[in-house]
Amino acid sequence: MRINGIVQRLFFVALIAAQAVIAPAAEPPFRVGGYLPDYRAEAVAAEVAESLTDLTLFSIEVKPDGSLNEKRWKAPHWAASKELRSRAGLRTHICVGGWDRSDGFAAICQSPAARTRLGQELVEFCRRHSLAGVNLDWEHPSTADEQLGLASLLRELQQLFHPARLELSIAVAPSQKLPAEAWAAVDHVMLMSYDDAGKHSTFESCQKHLAMLLDQGVPASKVVLCLPLYGRQVKTREALTYAEIMQKYAPRPDLDEVEGVFFNGPGTIAAKTAWAQSVGLAGVAVWELGQDAPGEASLLKRIRRTVR
Repeated sequence: MRINGIVQRLFFVALIAAQAVIAPAAEPPFRVGGYLPDYRAEAVAAEVAESLTDLTLFSIEVKPDGSLNEKRWKAPHWAASKELRSRAGLRTHICVGGWDRSDGFAAICQSPAARTRLGQELVEFCRRHSLAGVNLDWEHPSTADEQLGLASLLRELQQLFHPARLELSIAVAPSQKLPAEAWAAVDHVMLMSYDDAGKHSTFESCQKHLAMLLDQGVPASKVVLCLPLYGRQVKTREALTYAEIMQKYAPRPDLDEVEGVFFNGPGTIAAKTAWAQSVGLAGVAVWELGQDAPGEASLLKRIRRTVR
């Protein structure tokens, strides 16, 4: 039996529509992020943004009552970072907390009123500075009460952030333990895969660090692997930026250790980036932008060349 032209066309339209419905969704872009500390705001060239999809400004702090302490990021820092932030498509986030900047979190997480105030002030702060979201960096909740309190804070922030179209991420050490609801509340988990004893950030250690997160039920698609742009003396733990390592030792691209200093050279940075893509991570990020070597020696440029 011959099908007339109109019926035949309708058949093919329906077939194409059905295929569109069952076709897998496109994968989200692989993120390449970088932290910019306040003390580097005037030293990082705007061209660095060409290698980034995400920029995280480090950092502001919180007071025990849930109010923000903005003393680190003053008007000159915002002005200095303006050109860097202006690249089309670049998402800029604010980091809250950090290694010596986490006082106040414990008290906030135990107080519903303080949690509410913090959430409201963060939404207003992001609107005021045209930010894409917040990266929470409490180093580190240790007791069960603190971990539960952080989970409550993250859940409440998510409820405020998502209607405001703001992202919420959390920076964690590999050994961090949190309740399942904490991991569920965040859009991304920044895995700080460095500062181990001895050789502080090997390829094998980042695989181990990821496994520790996945064992807690964190989806790989939420994880952003943080890479170091610095090295450490294996014995003394003294830190040197990658720029200092290149200037002082000029190591070959295939080396990760020179004169007792362990770091991630171009080969390891590329291998970690490619591996992060292959296992379905959300992206990679670097600590921190001001530590990179200039020009073609840049590790950030090596990351961007590696990303498919």
